[in-house]
Amino acid sequence: MLLIHRNLHKWVTGSGKQALKEHHRVLDALESRDGELAEILMRRHIEAAKSRIVQTHEKFINKGKGRKNLLKDFVSSDP
Repeated sequence: MLLIHRNLHKWVTGSGKQALKEHHRVLDALESRDGELAEILMRRHIEAAKSRIVQTHEKFINKGKGRKNLLKDFVSSDP
């Protein structure tokens, strides 16, 4: 599943930059020893990543690829 998740990001424009920003915010909170904020930010990051992947999946399905080839195409092809 992690491999699929990583490969989905190449289909989402700007997702790498956004994820990096989100990770930096989490690290800043950890460096400030604010565990509560770090947890909130990490949970938001996970939800945002999930949302980006779901949106990409829906766009992929709507382009007529169909569910049958979805995982194969995401894992083996370039955007």
